[in-house]
Amino acid sequence: MRFRWLLRTLTLHAGQPENKIPAEFRLQVPSGDTHVSVRDVTKKSGAERLALGRGTSWGDFDNDGREDILVGGERAPFCLFRNHGDGTFENVAESLGLHDPLALAATVAVH
Repeated sequence: MRFRWLLRTLTLHAGQPENKIPAEFRLQVPSGDTHVSVRDVTKKSGAERLALGRGTSWGDFDNDGREDILVGGERAPFCLFRNHGDGTFENVAESLGLHDPLALAATVAVH
């Protein structure tokens, strides 16, 4: 699949029609209803982050059985969004002393 996608991308990027690719190497697109709907609920959930991103990790940092989200930002402090389990999150980074605006990456570790 990956190589077929790459071949298609390079063919189209070169200005060639997709039918120039031999049929046996073409990307197979499923037929029928493949509609996917995505709804942005970040603001409503409390997990909105407007900054140049450096990375995101998720894991259960507080061992409550729910996935929490750690977001790094460029020239911005980390956000650690505690999952309340009801579709909402709370940024608890400052209350936990998590400050590192220059960090390049972060990983959530659970013991």
